[in-house]
Amino acid sequence: MPGLVLGGLTAVRHAYLVRTGPLDRQVDTSMVREVDEATLRSVRERSVRTELPDRTDDVVRQLVDLHGALARATTMHRHAVFVGNEIAAYCSVFVEGEVAQIEEVMTLPEHRGKGHGRALLTAAIEATRAYPLVFIVADEDDWPLGLYGRLGFEVVGRVYVFNGALPRGRPPVP
Repeated sequence: MPGLVLGGLTAVRHAYLVRTGPLDRQVDTSMVREVDEATLRSVRERSVRTELPDRTDDVVRQLVDLHGALARATTMHRHAVFVGNEIAAYCSVFVEGEVAQIEEVMTLPEHRGKGHGRALLTAAIEATRAYPLVFIVADEDDWPLGLYGRLGFEVVGRVYVFNGALPRGRPPVP
């Protein structure tokens, strides 16, 4: 529900999706490769600047550095779609025990609408086939939710994420 504001906080509803359906093996994934963190750094920075244009250089650097720290602290795989020598789309897969989370799915604006997201996700799903639980978290009001459903993911829960800061001394309810 976009635009929900409560006591100065803006709420975004997220859907938790679990992989339950079959893998679409008719998708060409030949342009998808596993890459390292250094390979994604510049394209991730460009992506953050595009998606969050109001962020300062320091905040952008912190967001990009966060992924490097996560990569050092967890088991993480990164996949990227290449068009020539250029990265068109990327995602990360975090692994913990028997659970895999597909995260940070991004197709760069100039490459959208060409099937790169579907190829990327199909390759990531294939890479997680040994894990009994594979999930993804999505903004419920964003279009990728439909793509995830077509790729065999099913919504199993929803949460609200509140962004912002409450004024000091004010309760969260108006």
